[in-house]
Amino acid sequence: MSTYVLGTTAVLGTGAVARVATRPAAAAGRPAARPDLRLVTAPTPVARPAVRADRRSARLRLTRRGRVVVRLAVVLLGLLVTAVVVLGSGRVARAGETATQVPVAYHVVQPGESLWQIAGRVAPGVDRRDTVARIVELNALESGSLEAGRRIAVPVAG
Repeated sequence: MSTYVLGTTAVLGTGAVARVATRPAAAAGRPAARPDLRLVTAPTPVARPAVRADRRSARLRLTRRGRVVVRLAVVLLGLLVTAVVVLGSGRVARAGETATQVPVAYHVVQPGESLWQIAGRVAPGVDRRDTVARIVELNALESGSLEAGRRIAVPVAG
């Protein structure tokens, strides 16, 4: 029984592969065997479009942290758009519009006087809470406290 040793050798420039099969060394009295050569052609490579190679190199791969950041950015953008729509849809006073004038009188605050007392004197038949709110709005007060000697605008009843 004889054994063969197989080896593979590429034939440059042809895309072919030569497989070499050699026989064991000749026994005494027999000449050495010549390797048997057989040319095996490689399968023809399928041409791939260049676009696919570009697509692979241009593919964006995000890590878990990157996906979280992108989602957070989308949510914040949505909230910003919602805030702009909600806050921007309200009626805004424009410079060209005429404002309605409110008849007012001026009152100088005396020591120990409060908005509640002033509202009771200015509009005796009206709910004092509404009158205090109008006084605060007319004078752009941040709180209900007043300083003695301050001149404030109060709505005129009628």
